[in-house]
Amino acid sequence: METINSKRKQCKIFSHYIVVCVCFLLIVNIRVNGQQSGGRTYTGDNKIKTNPIPPKTEPKPKTTPKPVTTPKPIQEKQPEKPKAPENLKIPELIPITPGIFTMGSTAPRSEEQPLHSVELEAFEIGKYEITNKEFEVFISSTNYLTQPEREKSPITWRSYFTLDRENYPVVLVSWHDAAAYCKWLSEVTNKSFRLPTEAEWEYAARGGVTTKYPWGDEIDVEQANYDSELNRGLIAGVVLENLEPVDSYNANGYGLFNVSGNVAEWCQDWYEQDYYKKSSLKNPLGPETGLFKVIRGGGWASQSDACRLSRRNNNSTTFAAAYLGFRIVKVNQ
Repeated sequence: METINSKRKQCKIFSHYIVVCVCFLLIVNIRVNGQQSGGRTYTGDNKIKTNPIPPKTEPKPKTTPKPVTTPKPIQEKQPEKPKAPENLKIPELIPITPGIFTMGSTAPRSEEQPLHSVELEAFEIGKYEITNKEFEVFISSTNYLTQPEREKSPITWRSYFTLDRENYPVVLVSWHDAAAYCKWLSEVTNKSFRLPTEAEWEYAARGGVTTKYPWGDEIDVEQANYDSELNRGLIAGVVLENLEPVDSYNANGYGLFNVSGNVAEWCQDWYEQDYYKKSSLKNPLGPETGLFKVIRGGGWASQSDACRLSRRNNNSTTFAAAYLGFRIVKVNQ
């Protein structure tokens, strides 16, 4: 009997022990859950918040978004086209028909060899060299300064321009000065002007002949303005004394004046001594680059050989001399 009572007593104690353990585990579980819920505790199924309630904020008023527009591109102001002055007179031109001619010579000068055939399209070329008056209209319209003027030289094209010398060829102009005149004339007339290519110059200057000069193989003072006595210096007084009007002497077979003598003339092309050996046989334009530009025709201070139709000379684009001018070409568009 004692054994049974003893066992009952042990079971009762064990039951009490289990109840205590269960209660302990419940208490621990409640505390852990309370920490994980950020300080919130729960009683039964009702959730009671212990943290403060955040203040209510007024909702932001709705705004209608502004339409997105693509900004218009800023257009650069185009430079105004120069207006043709009232006193503009387009230089007189001679139409040259398309054709084939023999360019170069057999003279003992390698830069003129070999003889080769060249085919050209139609163009128009100045009947005369550009005059002081024609150049002065350009200067007055643009306030352009020539190379000697930019260099503050005491002698410029104006040194040889007076009212009684309007029909004389303009001199002391660089290649850039001549090209600037052509560009301006193109703009105010809406036509295309430039300096003649070397091939165009020789074709037009020959006027249909194959001789050394437009009139034959000899030259004298009755036919051209050149230094026949080898005594012309390059001082101002001599220049004024020896320059001649652009319509002096006789015209060549195509009607051009002073292609040999009076003033040498700038051409469009870069100069290359051996260019004829690789030149295009149709409308040659000269080398793509270079250091010097071609000069043709000889001038009042040149010896007879320099006035030959095939003679090639050259100088830098900034060079200007009292025996050097230019004539123009109009390209058929």
